[in-house]
Amino acid sequence: MSSDHVELGELTSRHVSSSTSLVGAEYQEQEDAQEEVGDGEELGEEDGENLSAIPAHEATGTIVSSTVNLANSIIGAGVLSLPLLFKDNGAGMMIFLLVVGAVLSAVSLQLLVYVGHLLRIPSYEEIAFVLFGKYGRLWIVISMIIINLGACTAYTYVMTDVLEQDLQSFVSKDVADTIFSRAGIMTMLSVFVLWPLACLRRMNSLRFTSYLSMAIIVFFLFALIAECSMKGGEPDADSSGTNGQENDGGKRSGSFHAGFSGDGITLFVAIPVISFAYTCHSNLYPIQFELKQSSPGKMAWVISMGSILCFVVYSVIGFCAYYLYWDNTSADVLVNMGKSGQDMFKAVRLVYVVSLATTYPFSSFPMRSAIDELFWAGKPSSAKRSLRLSTAIVAVVLLITLFVPSLTIVYSIAGAIASTSVCYILPPLMFLKTHGGYPQISRWAFWQKLEDVGERSFHVSGRIVPMLAKKDFPYMRMVSIALFPLGIMLSIISTVVLIIFGDG
Repeated sequence: MSSDHVELGELTSRHVSSSTSLVGAEYQEQEDAQEEVGDGEELGEEDGENLSAIPAHEATGTIVSSTVNLANSIIGAGVLSLPLLFKDNGAGMMIFLLVVGAVLSAVSLQLLVYVGHLLRIPSYEEIAFVLFGKYGRLWIVISMIIINLGACTAYTYVMTDVLEQDLQSFVSKDVADTIFSRAGIMTMLSVFVLWPLACLRRMNSLRFTSYLSMAIIVFFLFALIAECSMKGGEPDADSSGTNGQENDGGKRSGSFHAGFSGDGITLFVAIPVISFAYTCHSNLYPIQFELKQSSPGKMAWVISMGSILCFVVYSVIGFCAYYLYWDNTSADVLVNMGKSGQDMFKAVRLVYVVSLATTYPFSSFPMRSAIDELFWAGKPSSAKRSLRLSTAIVAVVLLITLFVPSLTIVYSIAGAIASTSVCYILPPLMFLKTHGGYPQISRWAFWQKLEDVGERSFHVSGRIVPMLAKKDFPYMRMVSIALFPLGIMLSIISTVVLIIFGDG
């Protein structure tokens, strides 16, 4: 049988990834060492586009450190909107959805591990180029821009919520309505804090934020658990407000729904938010190739423990925050905390803002690299271009944040449009293409009939990488065949619901 080779150019160091401290720093190292890339038109040309090689340095990661890095890359500002989804859909339904989201995310991550282990390329974007050509990488790059744009918008929105509450309590009403209005605070935050951070060209000085973020999440978790342990099962005695004033959201009122309390609309609003909350797929390969003696078996442990850890964090924060405020639960639970008057919650809010501010560059930097990849591929890095792109990114994020109605719609848009593709559509396609080929649909049957597609191999930087046989991974192939249409269905339905109903 004839062999179909996918020709690739010599490996170099350039790829686009998502927002974490680990990946942000590796971007900088790659930018410093980048070489000019060829302008090949077709996949298979000898002078085609170049790809990243496996890092030359010795892997030093352990299963524990890799698990922490993976969990830290998953957990972000999206955790703050989960309590509202608990209120809209009921605690039982949301815990079920979080379980399903964790399982689907873990499965898709494991599919990517098998693909990365076979091709030995430490970049999601470049593997997409190997398998699907320039349009596959374009798909990934655009998705990464959307995801990171959503993350930067969420960070700006949350920080503005906190600062607006705190600053306006210390000034007169006239000052609060002008200088310290929401738009004024957001603009000053963007210009004086976020823009200088986004313009950084070296991320190494901010690597400590990975540990800071995880410590803050743990602090946040125990603060909620401690407060919940002191709450009974009844509404707060002064839930109608002090001195007859309306409750402003700092007290518990209404009722608590332990099962399912929403409808189909709120359910499909929740799905893309959960997809976004579990998105970390572009961060997987740097973690995989930093693991000592990395193998699919070891990475299965890392993915399993990381997914369980994230599920526990999401479930506890979502459940406890909803239990504290019931029907008063806000789209940003830090707003509820600010109105509660608890000193411990004030401390949580303050450190969370500091963490988000220092995490912002780890989303803006990959977005800047992705835009540079789209419009200036193959050209040397430029400090002026980097500054202009950083300024444009901060400005666009500011404009979006000024007009976005709530955090939930930010996560819904990023989740429905981009996260479902990155998490549920591309991973099974990549696995099927490298592990036996795609299934063919029999025109005379309703079931999928697996047909032989012939022997295929991938020529990667002088290495002949054979396509693995279908019989070697029968169960993972079945999972891939099921996950791909599920991802398309979730993406279409979530997008349609989002367009028609907004954030519910």
